[in-house]
Amino acid sequence: MEAPVRFFDKVDPSATPEELACQLKQASDIFERHVYHESADDDVCLQHEDKEILQTCYRHADPDIRRAVVDVLVHEKGAADWDGLEQWLMDPDENVRREAVWGVGTGWGWTLNDFQEAECRRLVELIERNIVTYADVSAVAFLHDFPSQYPDCFELVWQTAERLLSVDSNDVWSAIVVGYYEDVLTENNLGPDDPHISSWLTTDKAGVILVVADWMGPEKGRLADILRVLEKSEDWRVTRDARLLLENGRFALRHATDRT
Repeated sequence: MEAPVRFFDKVDPSATPEELACQLKQASDIFERHVYHESADDDVCLQHEDKEILQTCYRHADPDIRRAVVDVLVHEKGAADWDGLEQWLMDPDENVRREAVWGVGTGWGWTLNDFQEAECRRLVELIERNIVTYADVSAVAFLHDFPSQYPDCFELVWQTAERLLSVDSNDVWSAIVVGYYEDVLTENNLGPDDPHISSWLTTDKAGVILVVADWMGPEKGRLADILRVLEKSEDWRVTRDARLLLENGRFALRHATDRT
């Protein structure tokens, strides 16, 4: 019986940051070769001892060391636990958090296909906490991809995205509108009679629909139907913008010169 393969047995967490970074890089390269190439037909698993070494390294003050550790663990199916994921997503360093979001989004470090509803909710809550705390635009992409993996979580993600529109960050707002709502509205053919949309028509969230219609074009999905309702809004600015889009099409608002 062959001995279990170790990848990080030569990594010394007490080494200097420069030496440790080099050791992690060398071990990670070998590990990735096994994951992607040499053992393509087999599950490559980190041994418990290797995971302990990586967890020790993650406690390092150098963010590059922590990022390197997360980069490894997100490639290891099932290597992350909830405590670890929360640490990664709330790490003070943006690059560490981005690495964690990427891993969660691709499903490498997590067995996403095995998730139950409660776990989906917990994961979305962690992503929301990340965005609220750090305004990480990269995490918004997760909201876009997650419903396609878990259609039953559509309502959960919609409500989360709705709350995140109030985050004090123009970048986050734009990422949610352009990176999430533009596809959700058009791909699901949501019209003015859909409860998700009808509740927006008389609120400031009508502006989200106008931005999506300007970016995508009224002909996409049922945006034109929604605009016809907004054209009768009590808010004259909403009425004006809806009419501009219906009459002039895509980018009508972007190119308009008299929206004062």
